[in-house]
Amino acid sequence: MFRNNLRLVLRGLRKDIGFSAINLIGLAIGLASCLLILLFVTHELSFDKGYEQSDNIYRVVIDAEIGGSESEFAIAPYAAYPAFRDDLASVINGTRVEGWGGQVVVDGVNFEEEDGMLADTSFFEVFSADYISGEPETVLDQPGSVVLSETTADRLFGSIDVVGRTLTMNDMEMTVTGVTRTPETASHLTWDFVVSVMNLPQQARDGRDGAWYNIGMWTYVVLPDDVSVADFEQQMAEVHENRAGAVGRQIGILFSFKLQKLTDIHLHSARQAEFGANGNVNYVYAFGIIAVFILLIACVNFANLSTARSTMRAKEVGVRKAIGAGQPELVRRFLTESFVTVLIASGLALVFTAAAMGWFNQITGKDLTMMSLATPTMLAGALVLILICSLAAGGYPAFVLSAFKPVTVLRGQVAGLASKSATRRGLVVMQFGISIVLIIGTFVIWQQIEYMKNKPLGFDKEAVAVINMDTENDRATWESFRQQLLSNSAIARASFSSGVPGNTGELRLFVPQGRDSSETFATTVARVDHDYVDTYGMEMASGRFFSRQFPSDSSEAFVINQAAARSFGWSDEEAIGKDLEWRGFQDSQVIGVVEDYHYRALTEEIAPLVFWLSRQPFGQLTVRFAQGSEIAGVDHVRAEWAAYETQRPLDLRFVDEDLESRYGAQETAGNLISIFAILAIFIAALGLFGLASFAVQRRTKEIGVRKVMGATAQQVVLLVTNEFTTLLLIANVIAWPLGWYLISNFWLSQFPYRMDLTIVPFVIAGVLSLVVTLAATLYHSISAAHANPVESLRYE
Repeated sequence: MFRNNLRLVLRGLRKDIGFSAINLIGLAIGLASCLLILLFVTHELSFDKGYEQSDNIYRVVIDAEIGGSESEFAIAPYAAYPAFRDDLASVINGTRVEGWGGQVVVDGVNFEEEDGMLADTSFFEVFSADYISGEPETVLDQPGSVVLSETTADRLFGSIDVVGRTLTMNDMEMTVTGVTRTPETASHLTWDFVVSVMNLPQQARDGRDGAWYNIGMWTYVVLPDDVSVADFEQQMAEVHENRAGAVGRQIGILFSFKLQKLTDIHLHSARQAEFGANGNVNYVYAFGIIAVFILLIACVNFANLSTARSTMRAKEVGVRKAIGAGQPELVRRFLTESFVTVLIASGLALVFTAAAMGWFNQITGKDLTMMSLATPTMLAGALVLILICSLAAGGYPAFVLSAFKPVTVLRGQVAGLASKSATRRGLVVMQFGISIVLIIGTFVIWQQIEYMKNKPLGFDKEAVAVINMDTENDRATWESFRQQLLSNSAIARASFSSGVPGNTGELRLFVPQGRDSSETFATTVARVDHDYVDTYGMEMASGRFFSRQFPSDSSEAFVINQAAARSFGWSDEEAIGKDLEWRGFQDSQVIGVVEDYHYRALTEEIAPLVFWLSRQPFGQLTVRFAQGSEIAGVDHVRAEWAAYETQRPLDLRFVDEDLESRYGAQETAGNLISIFAILAIFIAALGLFGLASFAVQRRTKEIGVRKVMGATAQQVVLLVTNEFTTLLLIANVIAWPLGWYLISNFWLSQFPYRMDLTIVPFVIAGVLSLVVTLAATLYHSISAAHANPVESLRYE
């Protein structure tokens, strides 16, 4: 029986090839879109779940209150883990890590390696790895130990069989003690090599282990299954209070220790000093909702077209029942037809997904594969989805049409088959409502990204590049290198500093005049030279910048930004001449206030900043090229660098490009939402095209009569299109306020500096949806308008 039904189904698909193509392609695109998003979401949710103890590992972080200013850090004091390990019995194990990089020399060949870590000897006891060679328990125990990933070993040595081989890293000789395989699952901790903390001198290690107010390492602890996070946080607070609480209060620093579950870090942590760029759980939610929306649009399309087509087969049902077919047989027939159609669409969806995988990985920056779908959970979900789609499309003809009496059906007296079915109209409105919200979101996202890229930043970012002075040459020679650059007319200015826009300075403690010594302010410090402000084209709000005419500026002067002045309780003018103490280092007067500029990405507010005139050049050299001379200027820089530094390659980046790259997550989200919005509209348009065809077929006689009675072609076109444009208008009325609410509260609210939300994206979405609707329905309406009424009246 099933084979006979299957044969009839395939024959029916071939007979009505146009309908079949629309139905199959629409559902296949919807399923493929859903699969791609599902792969992305699954990958984001998989971070840090591949470690053997992942459910028991927590990261220790701090909420710091410094002089009334609150900050949340992903790093902890150096002394935290040793103290918690010694004082708290519930700590099973733990480790600390920090970034490590520099020049590596292997057999006389130089390599620049930046993606490494310095770690405690217990690192691989906490974070399990798949070893090719080496013993996890002892690979970091001895001075000189370094563990390489297999890709790093192959890059440095041309082989992965390298245990026992030596290399020089930052002038320290080390021995490879282990090689690990590349992890199959994602982690927020990524590294090419791990250097043992035993490479540091004993005195340095001891100093770190006692440093409660020097924060610089990511700290992890392994705790029992039944641990109470709240209780353990209280215990950490008690340990800190007993060991260093009094000192903290004396210098005006309060630490509150928190735990973060390892598997929550990637999507739920956005603290200062994260190990790397984390994901955003809001994007995961957003894409999950979009996947559901697109699948809903595709399923609604499929059900709408299938039920609309089934109403055209009412007489077929009547005839079959008249010649003896029972309701169970008809139910099986319709459900089989629906199931086979969904199954074919699912196969097409897999083909579409595989074809789009490379493109999707390029957009998202991931390395996703189709194998991620071959899991029991995914396969079970796919089966459930196929059954739901089959029932949604085949349920109406299977259980409703098959129940009617043959005489009633053959007479055409079946209620609910009207072309203006309220359910079908409601589903069409829902389809377009979702599509319109996605279109509005797409336009607003790109407007916000362009706003961030083009907003005045308070300095001139054009034609400015930064050279990383990663060189073996003595700092005393750096100034001569700068002068060599300035000798070419293509270089207008050049300035040394410790930080540049996008990567500015270090956090230090200051006490402004009029405040108690315990009232400290955590403020970013940028070590600069006399030419910094002029090189970046910044403006002074009051006072002056550092000048070579005042030699005492290096020891007796600070310059601050307006945000710092406000933080200290001063106006721009009041700040001039005020004393400012850099705790434990220098007490000087404020000689100038620089107008606020965005030295971080626009996803962060402008924070207080103190400029200090460095006594020696610092590691970032900013060069401003003369107007229109960027190419010649870069060529000159390359030539001078090659003559100056023979061991290390030039590291030059343009400031504007570096700042724009910081909006990568937003651009990825914008790209994906744009693509899936287009697909949603396309699927909805396919459905409208099919529904318009059935609407014209149902009203063939009516159209013929109207034309005989004198109706013009324009009136006939309006007759067919009005129904769908009315539904579109209702969809816009619903989608506009919903889109406004969602975008204002769940997208724009995350940006401290954001565009003004105007009516323009909503109007564009409305016009675009109208164009799509007309394009999808005009073909059939124009065909009906120009058809011979005689043929129409002879229809059926």
